[in-house]
Amino acid sequence: MMRRLRAAIRAALCKCVFCAPQPPARNLPRMPDLADQADTQNEKLLEQYRARRAPTGPEPDGQCHYCRQPVGPDQRWCDRECFLAYEDEQDLLRRTGRRHPGR
Repeated sequence: MMRRLRAAIRAALCKCVFCAPQPPARNLPRMPDLADQADTQNEKLLEQYRARRAPTGPEPDGQCHYCRQPVGPDQRWCDRECFLAYEDEQDLLRRTGRRHPGR
């Protein structure tokens, strides 16, 4: 308590720039610095990249895309083994230039 009182008295008596009360800040628009400009540019570039990015795989349709077992509405494979087998199968079909019949 005494420490705060002494600091308040010292600040009231001192007329230096550091102890003088600061005027209230006005609501002026803040000018963006380089970091703000870079952040804005990065956000724009990320949005453009996400818009151009191709989908990564088949859309979920309620069945596992490898073994055709029922899965949840937002799932594409029933487990990791089916996912890896599907990826291997698709890689082989891409290398040989063929499509899997019925898929």
